[in-house]
Amino acid sequence: MNRDVIMNNDLVWSALKFILYPRHTTVFDLERLVRYCKAPPKKIISAEFKYSDDPYCRLTQLTIARFRPLIKRRGKKILVTKDDVSFWADNTFRLIETLMEINVVDFARALARSFMSVYFYMLTIYALWSDASIPSPPFMHKGEFEEGALEFLLEIISSPRFRKILEDLDIIDEFMFSLSAYAISLSVPLELSEKKKGLRKKLREILVFRDSVESVLDRVEEVELKRPESLRYVASDILYLVGNIVRTAIPEAKDVKNSLIKSLDKLYRKMSEQEYTYRDLVWETTKEIVLAIRHLLNSDMESSIKILEKIGEHILKEKLKGLKISERITLRVLPETQALLPFLVSVPINLADNITAISVNHLLNDLVNEVLGSYLESKMVFSTILSMDSSEISDFIRKSMESPLSSVLLIQIFGAPSAWILETALMVAGIDEGKKRKIIPKALEVLLDYLGSIIDITKKLIEGPLNFGVGRKIGCAHLLREVTFLSYRLTEEVSNVIKTMPQGKKFLNLVEEATELIDKIYKQRKITREEEEKIEELII
Repeated sequence: MNRDVIMNNDLVWSALKFILYPRHTTVFDLERLVRYCKAPPKKIISAEFKYSDDPYCRLTQLTIARFRPLIKRRGKKILVTKDDVSFWADNTFRLIETLMEINVVDFARALARSFMSVYFYMLTIYALWSDASIPSPPFMHKGEFEEGALEFLLEIISSPRFRKILEDLDIIDEFMFSLSAYAISLSVPLELSEKKKGLRKKLREILVFRDSVESVLDRVEEVELKRPESLRYVASDILYLVGNIVRTAIPEAKDVKNSLIKSLDKLYRKMSEQEYTYRDLVWETTKEIVLAIRHLLNSDMESSIKILEKIGEHILKEKLKGLKISERITLRVLPETQALLPFLVSVPINLADNITAISVNHLLNDLVNEVLGSYLESKMVFSTILSMDSSEISDFIRKSMESPLSSVLLIQIFGAPSAWILETALMVAGIDEGKKRKIIPKALEVLLDYLGSIIDITKKLIEGPLNFGVGRKIGCAHLLREVTFLSYRLTEEVSNVIKTMPQGKKFLNLVEEATELIDKIYKQRKITREEEEKIEELII
């Protein structure tokens, strides 16, 4: 099938979003995948399931199969089992093969690179869990690899199937370079381990690829000649290697200055040979949104959504280009971040205060404001939709979120559209009672429709095809995001204003219904009054 036809397929985009960028997945994407998979999702995540011969049906089945976690909790234990590792590897390989079959090789390549990163991560946590003398990050709890899990992981690198996939994608040299770089990086903490002899023996299949930093750097040209774009993905590996020269040399009081200079010279030459130019993503996005909203206000919703879909596709493809150091901050920041503070007007800056009152909190707040303000102009353009009838706004928001591509844009800009709708209405209305009576009820009508549709679809999924442990949690994830950020806006003062509006109590009841559903699915424990008092003591 023609690639352009494939990439106009909503089903393919919904699958690709869940596989590569799950935070951009909506409940509408999940409904689409479940509807097309032609099998019960709970059955699909079992090892015995037979996948469809039809590549599109198979793609949806393999996507749903990724519901099965690689690391799971059993009671109070965190475990990695051989069955789960085997399932994860087989699922990823099948997905890559299917993506190549339907002619979306760039996405197959992205998944292969993602697999490499997870693979190295799993080996790293094995080393961390195996020896308490190796310092581990505070957020990483200890767990264990059950018998056979590590051995299966180690066998993957010599697997003929895995090697063939890398060769078909033309990134075998890239993987071997990253493997050598990782072997060097892994060997450094092992030197600090009290159990280094045992760990070296366990991880010898990886450590055998360890070479000198200089020798690995000499292979950069081979990787680049094979596929020039690979330099972008191995650049961070190279920089870690340079750091390891220092880490290994300083304890032994070696003079490594000449070696560092040589390595940095080589790296600079290679990086200088490739110049990457980017179109300003925020500028392009804002420009196209202006046109899209112009069409919308002119009653041409179809053209408007097509433009938003084009921007959403552009965002996803830009994210593919740089998975490491070359990725831009607006693509790297979690999409939910935009829901933290969606302001519509610039706050006047007191320059003297900004220069004199420097603190860590001040700097962090400025950083957050810069990130959140990256789509400020786009949000201001979108705010003009409040001039439309509530039914038109509802139709536009719902159709935009139902599309796998335009929903990428809305999540990228707003984090959670429902929170943005309420926040925008409150800010536009301000303290003017007349505006409040006109604008806030309109926003509530839109929210009742949008949030109500998400709740309805979520219930159908979690009470039907996704009515099993992990299925319910994944099925409810979109609703969780919307309600979490919407609740931040529902202060006592805002709630009191909403109660006086038509549909206000109905809206607050809907939020309460959604909250109870979320609490039931995620089993969030209620804080007792005694705990509240202890928290208050800490604050006061």
